[in-house]
Amino acid sequence: MLSLSTRWTLHLNKTSKIVRKRKNFPSQKGWEYCFILWGGITILWAIGWMFYGCESPNRHSSISVEEKNYIMNSRNHEEKAPGPFPLKAIVSSGPVYALLVAQCSQTFCFWMLATKGPEYLDKILKMDLTTIGTHSGLPYFTAFAFSMLVIWLNHMLVKNGTLTTRSSRMLWNGIGMVVPALCILVLGYTNPENLVFAITLLYIGITTNITIYSGHHANHLDLSSNHAGLLMGNLNTIANIGAAAAPLVHGAIVTDPTDPDQWRILFSLTAAIWLIGAVVFQVFGSTERQPWDDQSAAVENDSEAANPQVDSNENHIELSIRTSGTHTSPPESDKSQTLIK
Repeated sequence: MLSLSTRWTLHLNKTSKIVRKRKNFPSQKGWEYCFILWGGITILWAIGWMFYGCESPNRHSSISVEEKNYIMNSRNHEEKAPGPFPLKAIVSSGPVYALLVAQCSQTFCFWMLATKGPEYLDKILKMDLTTIGTHSGLPYFTAFAFSMLVIWLNHMLVKNGTLTTRSSRMLWNGIGMVVPALCILVLGYTNPENLVFAITLLYIGITTNITIYSGHHANHLDLSSNHAGLLMGNLNTIANIGAAAAPLVHGAIVTDPTDPDQWRILFSLTAAIWLIGAVVFQVFGSTERQPWDDQSAAVENDSEAANPQVDSNENHIELSIRTSGTHTSPPESDKSQTLIK
């Protein structure tokens, strides 16, 4: 999305210069309009989320009955208020750490490619600014279109039993991290003369990376249906350290932006981090709902174990007979079952 916004930013900056010439606007106006636009869109979205966002389909004010019933019937657990956030259990959970590693590596590599990819196109591949804007933003449109196909295909494969939930997560996560890693690795060794091949690698890498949303990005719901929001928020906060680290690592490695060898080191490191995230999630990741997901249910089970209730009518009759001291023959239909017992 950043690269798409960069393209719009360049367009708006060019437009603002034309407007300044025609309307005699002060010369300092320009880039700030681009920031105001994207910041304003974000604020409007946040306001809409505050008014229309809700925790459950049952609490939504405008959802249709058909959609609500479809969502509720698709759930594999009863909706109820979750217990307290099990922080102590989460920090000792292996699958959570596997998910965190995958999320950190993805965040670092994505922002490395999104923020420094256009500079590579400029300094190494010698592309003009307009072409850079096009090929920095357009791959995200192809990724959006590809995501629609992936969603449909994944649903069909899981529904007909071809893929399990785990195999589905691992498949799409592998594609979404391994393929971009290979693309960026080869991109670093591509000569400027092979410009079409380099652009093709960029499109393939960004487009296939979208499948991680059917991979580890959906894993929070697998591990914890009750605390998925908090789990996502906490892990995403930690993972965004990678977003801040990406330009710092770039600055430490690429001291001369026109040196292709330095870019190869940077892209090789980025590819390695992507691959590490994919392997860790593949080996240590899980799609099983974790025992700590619902502490309130565990408390209820413990209380039931401490105070067992007799639910069977037969056992209730037997208990009444013993306490009263009388002996009554069971019904004829139950005699055979009594003898067997």
